[in-house]
Amino acid sequence: MERTPRARRFPVVDQYPGPDQGEGLFVADLSCTGARVCTRNLAPVGAQIDVRCTFVEDDLYSVIGIADVVRRNELTGEMGLRFVWLTAESKEALLRLEGRRTRASSARRRSIIRR
Repeated sequence: MERTPRARRFPVVDQYPGPDQGEGLFVADLSCTGARVCTRNLAPVGAQIDVRCTFVEDDLYSVIGIADVVRRNELTGEMGLRFVWLTAESKEALLRLEGRRTRASSARRRSIIRR
């Protein structure tokens, strides 16, 4: 089976507590196609879950949609999610974030090369 390359991931640093805070759920990183979340209550692989995440990067971002659980690690309490459906605003926010991260990464590479 041929693997497709993963989308660029964005670590999530500042998150607003959501309704699942009591479950200890937080997003470790996300991309335009999915997310890695940490939680005490792992869902089984193949389960479909609602996604609602709000965080701060250079602006306030919200990601709202539905995702499939594609992998889980009971030792680390992590689940890999693949987005099945996202609101138009969520897609736009992820694309905007991806563009900013790509530009910042290119600028850092250029400054390192010039030294």
